[in-house]
Amino acid sequence: RDISIELDPRFVEPEDIARLAALGFNRASLGVQDFDPVVQAAVNRIQSVEETRDVVEACRAHGFASVNIDLIYGLPKQTPEGFARTLDQVLALRPDRLAVYSYAHLPELFRPQRQIHEADLPAPDVKLSLLVLAITRLTRAGYVYIGMDHFALPDDELAIAQARGGLHRNFMGYTTHADSDLVGFGVSAISHIGSTFSQNPRDLPTWEAALDAGRLPVFRGMYLSEDDQLRADLIQALMCQGEIPVRALERRY
Repeated sequence: RDISIELDPRFVEPEDIARLAALGFNRASLGVQDFDPVVQAAVNRIQSVEETRDVVEACRAHGFASVNIDLIYGLPKQTPEGFARTLDQVLALRPDRLAVYSYAHLPELFRPQRQIHEADLPAPDVKLSLLVLAITRLTRAGYVYIGMDHFALPDDELAIAQARGGLHRNFMGYTTHADSDLVGFGVSAISHIGSTFSQNPRDLPTWEAALDAGRLPVFRGMYLSEDDQLRADLIQALMCQGEIPVRALERRY
């Protein structure tokens, strides 16, 4: 059974990993974004390679089956040269999986982003070159490009599932588990149960008020029609297998 936890290496000590392992956690996802000091200063997230390495090594020492590292491209002050150094530093840690996410600048929704100067964001062509750089560097280093924004070592279950046609994706990312119900508990969390999607309120007071009243904190949702499900399966196939299984979809629908 997989029990995963997302960790910020800036606030985790190696002894914390021992306690997590004792509780049953066996997979960890570590946020990095970028190791370039200039970029870190621009986003106000200072994180050293050394403290990240300590957490990775602690996870392995305590038997974690998988360690994932998250990077972000398109951050302010980011350059191909600096991002290349970050990729080299991450590759030295040899995580089992890597996620390379695109930065979405939405200051009207995320207050901390208002401190970022839009002039410091890389131009669209530069941002695209950062993604190409990541794909090139990581695949040359032996990682399998799972698709979209994920990479994995060849012996990782994601890479094996992709090769066997058993890869799936939900709004949390790629997975080997098909048709799993997802239940979101916190503020703004999204649930996917059967053919339905629902979302919790985006603000804490409304979420708390619903719980205090003994109600599920859900403020909107939708039910997938057969046409919706057809489109979902088609998109799923493109993201996971890179092709559209026309005959299989015709038989199913």
